[in-house]
Amino acid sequence: NLLREWVPDRSKLANLLNNQLSVQSSENKVQNFRSQHPIMTTDGGVIISSGEGVLLKLDEGSNIEWFIDRHFHHAIEPGLMEGQFISQIIVDKDVKLPNGKVLQPLRNDGYVIFSGDGKIIEERSFAQILLDNGYSGLLLGSKWQKDRIHLNDAEYIFETDEYVKKGDIMMSSRHLSTVLLYRPSENKVIWLKQGPFLNQHDVNYLGNGVFSIL
Repeated sequence: NLLREWVPDRSKLANLLNNQLSVQSSENKVQNFRSQHPIMTTDGGVIISSGEGVLLKLDEGSNIEWFIDRHFHHAIEPGLMEGQFISQIIVDKDVKLPNGKVLQPLRNDGYVIFSGDGKIIEERSFAQILLDNGYSGLLLGSKWQKDRIHLNDAEYIFETDEYVKKGDIMMSSRHLSTVLLYRPSENKVIWLKQGPFLNQHDVNYLGNGVFSIL
């Protein structure tokens, strides 16, 4: 049986998408809005993205409670702290090579931490993380495309063991066929694996140093 559904009012959604957003995206059009990657909140609401664009929260009555006018995409997962979440975003910063030059053109995918009231807390570029950790060959060493990374998952480690620490972040880059474990407190890639999987979409930690990859 259907227990609950959240359906934004079409006219109010259209007003938001047509008149209140600066981010240009085909998904930020009411006819294309798909309410992707929902995650429920403790107050009965739900946070969704358009797939490639605005992030917004619907309250328990499907009213638009808040929105963030940035380019979000893919999974929305629980944050490390209560009332926080982690997702993917196009970072509004240039990626700099070790010689100081800016890397362009590049869709600068990264992870973002945001609060349950719609405030961005932190965002970091996946490409910059690779460069900072000596993985320039992985990022630059094959045929170039603007959507070079296509970050499609970022999830926290919630318990420390002998292999991982609470607060580490697992990430999945589809177009690099790469998953990694990142420690934000040290700006350090702890573990990285490219293939033999191809264009994977999700990474999870099963414990005892074992990861599952979808």
